[in-house]
Amino acid sequence: MSLALSTRACVISLLSGLSICAAEGSTTEPVQGRVFESADRFDVLSTRERVEPENRMVRERLETLLPRLMAESNLDMWLVINREYAEDPVYLTLVPQPAFAARRTTMLVFHIQPDGSVARLSVNRYPLGEPYSSAWAGGDLEAQWKALAEVIVSRNPKRIGINVSRDCPVADGLTSALHARLREVLPSEFASRLVPAESLVVRWLETRSPSELMVYPQIVAIARGVIAEAFSTRVITAGVMTTQDVAWYIRSRFESLGLPIWFFPDVNRQR
Repeated sequence: MSLALSTRACVISLLSGLSICAAEGSTTEPVQGRVFESADRFDVLSTRERVEPENRMVRERLETLLPRLMAESNLDMWLVINREYAEDPVYLTLVPQPAFAARRTTMLVFHIQPDGSVARLSVNRYPLGEPYSSAWAGGDLEAQWKALAEVIVSRNPKRIGINVSRDCPVADGLTSALHARLREVLPSEFASRLVPAESLVVRWLETRSPSELMVYPQIVAIARGVIAEAFSTRVITAGVMTTQDVAWYIRSRFESLGLPIWFFPDVNRQR
């Protein structure tokens, strides 16, 4: 950079993926990428239409990404156990859509095979279907826990990852009661093989597959379109609109597109 940072006014919008740095006193138009004025021109799939591509991406992740991440995390088996309306943060990223919650007590078992692939098993009252094979279905809760223990013992894994973490909330989805019950049903030699799966969970959530990366330009473009609307005279009336009004517009606009937001938008004025 030929000018000191102190001689530049830099406006960076991370959400929109747009970064503009304009030198003070410069008459040169800043160089930008694509310019968006609105999100109106983008087609967003309906909730029903999203099922097929979402499930295709989930299968791709399970078949190509998970084996590598389990090997990197030195885990022979990974257990994801949760209950209805108290879902593990990672659960909905692993199961086929449409899904809104776990069903009663839902148990997923991932086990590395000799060829490096990962067997995907469900131990549930209600089978999940593809891309999972049902290792047990029906019966009562006690029978379900017994079946889970039998699945684990029969495969004899050396290191069994469970979602417990002192520091990382997204990797701490196994409740205390479920953790205790798991240890109760396992023979002591297998209970001693339980280890935190924190590294695996974090890597799973932070890594994007090739198919996911292909849609990222569209995702970013929609976000930039909504931001462009929010900061335009289409929305803002000087002296009337507040920063809270603009933040609520952004939230409502995404909802109108059928896109849930991760956190509440924040807009503030800096002088």
